[in-house]
Amino acid sequence: MRSQQGITLLDAMVALVIMTIMIGWVIPFTQRWHANRLLDAQMRDVQGLMQQAQMASLDHGRPWTLCGSHDGLRCDGQWRHLLVLDAEGQVRYHAKRHDPLTLRWKGLSSALVFHPHLSSSMLNGTFHICHAQKTRQLIVNRLGRMRFQTTETEGDC
Repeated sequence: MRSQQGITLLDAMVALVIMTIMIGWVIPFTQRWHANRLLDAQMRDVQGLMQQAQMASLDHGRPWTLCGSHDGLRCDGQWRHLLVLDAEGQVRYHAKRHDPLTLRWKGLSSALVFHPHLSSSMLNGTFHICHAQKTRQLIVNRLGRMRFQTTETEGDC
């Protein structure tokens, strides 16, 4: 007599339940990981453009501006695109906001103007970079120094 090989219905059901539990854990973890990577990338972009504007201002001896733009051509405070403008108003550096993030600037003015004499800069404000339930804040002091903060709420987005 031949023995039969295979799996029972009970074995298949147990395997299916285990796979469902694992998938239910992996998908939210992957989504959180991806959101954190997007937030990190956007923070690096904003920080890099601020440093570019600050260094260019010091190198050229004239004010340079970091501002937000809806179309990537001119400053309008929308922050879909980030523009660095030289003293003549020409776009020198450009970065696009990462979708699906929201980027907001709350500060003393709608744009950040970096002066060659840092003591004349007035940059106080905060960038709020949001994705779902997590917000990263890039807090800028009057001299342009930055510090980071993470919150689990939507903040000012």
